[in-house]
Amino acid sequence: MGGISNAQRALWTVLLILLVAPFFTALVAVTSLLVGALLGVTAGSPLVAAPLGVSALNAYVWAVIPSALTAIGLVPLVLKRGAFGWVEAGAMGVVGFAAAQVLVPLPLGQFGSIAAFAFGLVMVAVRLLLVGKILRP
Repeated sequence: MGGISNAQRALWTVLLILLVAPFFTALVAVTSLLVGALLGVTAGSPLVAAPLGVSALNAYVWAVIPSALTAIGLVPLVLKRGAFGWVEAGAMGVVGFAAAQVLVPLPLGQFGSIAAFAFGLVMVAVRLLLVGKILRP
C-alpha cells in the first residue's frame, strides 16, 4: 500500500481544521483588538470590555462552530480529489462563518463582513499548513 487514501486525508483535514482554525482565529482576534485599540477603532466598543485572554478564549471556543461547518463543506472535495485549493478554502471559510453567524450570532455590528473575510484568510492559512504533509499539492 503506497501513501494514504483520500478518506484518511479527509479525516486528517477535519481534525486539523477543528484544532488549528480556532487557534489562528484567536490569534487574529487578539491581534485585531490590540491594533484596533492602538488605532482607536475599538475605543468604547462593548466587544473589548473583556481582558485579552478572555477574548482569545471566547474567540477560540466560538470559532469551533464555523470551523466545523467549513470542514463539512470541504470534506467532499478531499474525498473526491484528495485536496482543495486556496480559493475553495477561503470561500468555504466565509460561508462557514456566515452560517455560524446565523446559528449563533455574535454582536459584531459593522465588523461582521471584516470578520468573515478574516476567517476566510484563516482557512487559507490552515490550507497552507495542510498542504505541507497531508493534502496533495
